[in-house]
Amino acid sequence: MNLTSKRMLQFAMVCAGVCALSASATQFIGDSFEGPEGTNGMPVAYYKATLGENNEITEAKWVVSAGDASALVAADVANQDYAAATRPMSGVVSNRVLNLETEGQTLTRTVDGAPINFTAAPAWVDTLIKFTPSEDDPVIDDILVKAAVFVNVSSNLTIYHGVDGESPAMTPVGIQIDPEQWYRLTIQLGVQPGYEFKAFKVLLDGVLVTSSAAYTDTSDAPVEGGYWFMSPSISETLNAVAFQGTGMVDELVVTSDEVSFENVSSVVLTLSFDSGLVTVAQGGVPLTTGAEVESGETIEIAAADWRELVSVNGTDVTYDGPVGAMVLASTGTVSALASTTVTFTTQPYSGTGAISTGLGGTQPADKVAEWALANSLGAGDLDSDMLDDYLCNVAPATNPELKVLSVVFDQENEEATIVVGTTGSTVDFDSINGTLKVSTRDDLSNSSNWSDPIEVPVTVEDPNTTATVVVDLTGFNGVFIKAVIN
Repeated sequence: MNLTSKRMLQFAMVCAGVCALSASATQFIGDSFEGPEGTNGMPVAYYKATLGENNEITEAKWVVSAGDASALVAADVANQDYAAATRPMSGVVSNRVLNLETEGQTLTRTVDGAPINFTAAPAWVDTLIKFTPSEDDPVIDDILVKAAVFVNVSSNLTIYHGVDGESPAMTPVGIQIDPEQWYRLTIQLGVQPGYEFKAFKVLLDGVLVTSSAAYTDTSDAPVEGGYWFMSPSISETLNAVAFQGTGMVDELVVTSDEVSFENVSSVVLTLSFDSGLVTVAQGGVPLTTGAEVESGETIEIAAADWRELVSVNGTDVTYDGPVGAMVLASTGTVSALASTTVTFTTQPYSGTGAISTGLGGTQPADKVAEWALANSLGAGDLDSDMLDDYLCNVAPATNPELKVLSVVFDQENEEATIVVGTTGSTVDFDSINGTLKVSTRDDLSNSSNWSDPIEVPVTVEDPNTTATVVVDLTGFNGVFIKAVIN
């Protein structure tokens, strides 16, 4: 018997029509696979089925295809001890589960009271599930499928969803799935509040799954940290929950009542950071390294002076706030599938764009940050008196001054070679933050008629305390030369 290794959960509409949900909550499916309706070894087609005089199925809740070997089996210890979150069905025992062996066909659980119009009021599908990774991504050609969730060959949770104006997509969401572990999978079918298109949310163990392929409540395009996945179908009714492949399922619930995770065992995140490089707060209250927050909570992060926030990382950790070049502060939600350590990383400014500083004017961010950090200067410590020190990359209060050490004229080639140094010989011309330039003029009658400073090739002499530049004197009868660093 050849079994496919595909594992997929999908929502498929199997009959036409719509209906509005009542204001009161309704449970449309509540299958625990326990007795007296279920027994060990029972083919799933017989579970909750209505039987005729000759034990034939006259009305089925679970619709199977020829060759489907899916059956009720004794629950494993992992499912009985499941504690990552509250279970979909409270107060029930967990002696048996549904073992899926669909043999490449689709196993369908019809929804009582269908069709359910989830655009009139949301509908939730809530279950415990043990995934088997797929060897190949499933082929989904049913235009009535509202959503699908499966695990790809890389053990990555993957969402089948719609794409505005294009064919549906299968998007891995960066969550690694352990095939030996049970998960609580919850899917909310509804509409995205901001723009009212048919959409769905996915939660794993009570934690909202996010993706850059999904939307927020108010975004009109997919955005990093999005959680509303566009439905791949134009249909707005739910009629069945369908399974394909191998794996295990328990406590399948479809309801109009919002699924509660109030009693979810907390996923605790331990924060790890260098308080000298970054500060973290929650609701404006500073946190110390080693502090704990619950998954899904919002935090505020601020990098120290001259540093940017590079990453917020940890095992299966997601953070929906901004990070990267020149991100100095960030607010966002930090989440994880299980308790873990969250590490905050910063680095000196990497951006080369000009920033305003107390030095006066604007300067390249990365160079200012490197110089200020090397000299233990905070953002409020810079002033215009330090500009020459910064440009020459020396300590504050050094106050270097450029001086011309020698000038050699080459009349034949109409050029002058000048050697430039500084007072005190403290400047390393190989590492100055500014640029060595020269200006020329042919008389001194007007102090404002220097030419615009131009950058010229520079030769730095060992031990780097002098620089040689060649100045073109073509067209000058007499010339004055000035060297500047700016």
